[in-house]
Amino acid sequence: MAGDVAARIEAGRAPPASRLEVQSTVVSREVEMTRAEVGAREAEAKVMNALALSATQHPGLRFQTAGGVLLPALPAEALEQALERSLASWPPYQMALLKLQQARLRLAFADNQRQPALDVSASWSSSGLSYRRRRAEVLVKAERYPEWAVGVNLELPPDGNGKADGQYQAQALRVQQGQLEVDAIRNTVANDLAQRHEEMVATLQMVDQMREDLRLRQSCLTTSVNATTWGWGSCASGWSARTR
Repeated sequence: MAGDVAARIEAGRAPPASRLEVQSTVVSREVEMTRAEVGAREAEAKVMNALALSATQHPGLRFQTAGGVLLPALPAEALEQALERSLASWPPYQMALLKLQQARLRLAFADNQRQPALDVSASWSSSGLSYRRRRAEVLVKAERYPEWAVGVNLELPPDGNGKADGQYQAQALRVQQGQLEVDAIRNTVANDLAQRHEEMVATLQMVDQMREDLRLRQSCLTTSVNATTWGWGSCASGWSARTR
């Protein structure tokens, strides 16, 4: 392209400032290329973080699309579905749920201890008396002298069970605290996931827009190259189309 520009300047078809303009365009495109490479490295770092890959264990790792072809963008997952799937595999949330379930079981036990205690017991036996062991054994098995007893024990404190009431109140507070922890973790994950969901949707839209922009640029480049081949344009116009 430099030779084409120089020839046009010598022929008087372009001003000398065109050479500076071309050099400025090349430098600008090089800056954009460097910026794009930095963006690619940042994207690779995010992917490595998501995959739990270390740069020290995988030095020089670079990601590429299959065969250099841009894969179709996947649709964004519904937010509610993504939230439930994330919470199902989020250890702090699962631990908080387990603690809440344990607290509810202890609360049910404490509530049971506050209720009146009613115990019913029944027994039956047979006895026999003899100077000889075998004779006594025969009398017992014959059940000639049965004995039975039935007992009922009811415990109902007149002023209530203070100890059980205190344990119930303490467990009720633990259940409330556990529910607050579960809600706090869920809200934190939901808010963070909502932000990332919006970023992903916007990124997918940007990918579609960039693909369309790439298609238009390739079309412009093809048109410019054909025009140069058939003598309808200059080499400089083709270079300009390639560097857009």
